[in-house]
Amino acid sequence: MVGPRRPHFVLFGSSIVEFSYGNEGWGATLAHIYARKADIFLRGYRSWNSRQAVQVLDQVFPKDEAVQPSLVIVYFGGNDSVRPQPGGLSSHVPLFEYVENMRKIAIHLKSLSEKTRIIFLTSPPVNEAQILTMLGTKGRTNEWCQKYADACVNLCREMGIKAIDLCAAFKQQHEWATTCFTDGIHLTPVGSKIVAKEILKASEPVDLRRSVELETMVGPRRPHFVLFGSSIVEYSFNQEGWGAILADIYARKADIFLRGYAGWNSRHAVEVLDQVFPKDEPVQPSLVIVYFGGNDSVSPHPRGLSSHVPLSEYVENMRKIAIHLKSLSEKTRIIFLTTPPVNEAQMLEILGVEDRTNERCQKYADACVRMCQEMGIKAINLCAAFKQQHDWSTSCFTDGIHLSAVGSKIMAKEILKVIKEAHDWKPSLHWESLPTEFA
Repeated sequence: MVGPRRPHFVLFGSSIVEFSYGNEGWGATLAHIYARKADIFLRGYRSWNSRQAVQVLDQVFPKDEAVQPSLVIVYFGGNDSVRPQPGGLSSHVPLFEYVENMRKIAIHLKSLSEKTRIIFLTSPPVNEAQILTMLGTKGRTNEWCQKYADACVNLCREMGIKAIDLCAAFKQQHEWATTCFTDGIHLTPVGSKIVAKEILKASEPVDLRRSVELETMVGPRRPHFVLFGSSIVEYSFNQEGWGAILADIYARKADIFLRGYAGWNSRHAVEVLDQVFPKDEPVQPSLVIVYFGGNDSVSPHPRGLSSHVPLSEYVENMRKIAIHLKSLSEKTRIIFLTTPPVNEAQMLEILGVEDRTNERCQKYADACVRMCQEMGIKAINLCAAFKQQHDWSTSCFTDGIHLSAVGSKIMAKEILKVIKEAHDWKPSLHWESLPTEFA
């Protein structure tokens, strides 16, 4: 388990959950908002209905865990509410059974801990015409969605559980039918923003100060990927960020832990290695992706007030990080990301600073690559990768430093390429090689 300990929020449901990190999804929005505050665990299973969910409750939410989730957000209903087919070939679950299944889920979650908070999301409405045009099916109607949504809300009232009526919430959006769906069912960024907004409005304050001293994990066990770095990491779930891209691709395959700290340099990182990566943990990360260098490479301030770290010290700090991570487990794989280039004019215009230059970025990037070559660690030279993009300086940044969706796509592509081509990593961590949970 990666440290420091944080509350665990679990998103449990069907494709609306599984796809919630893609396309500026609501899961990515929550992960961005709760960066440095809570860990978000994605337990989404496309095409599932409440009947399938009930069958795996003990595996996904084991009652014997020492510490249980702080918040569980549950979404089932869309697949249950499709029209029944004569041969029983659809995902339809009769309304009375759906209600009883959701009741069983609620009872199980309530039994985990008196501190586990629960939010049920109802099925949202659908765009029937768009479903027919894009998917060629007539199995879903707003009449059926509304019936299942109302039944879910009534159950939650009965059991004292918070419910978000997505049918009602979506219909408050002007032109919801044409703006909220990609295919009549799954969500656009507009639809996801509604879901995230309603969740944040409904959430009770979760006690982030509560002591979490023992290993805690939602099941089933998956490989742990840790993203460790400065703001490029902390903001990686925002605006179609590279962290959200990886989490979307590795849904049902690996859990992504965000350990990003805006403003930090390699000196800060070295000071907390034992807290973020304790050596005595029984389960160690399968992959750690490390990014420091951008803040280290800023111009030094006469009175030492900047985040500047001299190049020689930066290299030694990165070496210390590498040595520590290598000591965790012989199966822990490591990728170092160098600092990317910057758009100096954009930085000056938007941020009013001129303490970063491409010349200094390149020096720190080259030094990081050399150190990785010496230590047998995989490195991604982002200076080189970004400059292969046409008009990189105007397309890759939001403010000259932090990444746009274009910049994040480059980073995610390079990371996935390194993982795929890491033939010396046994077993492979490429997403196509990992098993799909409950496949």
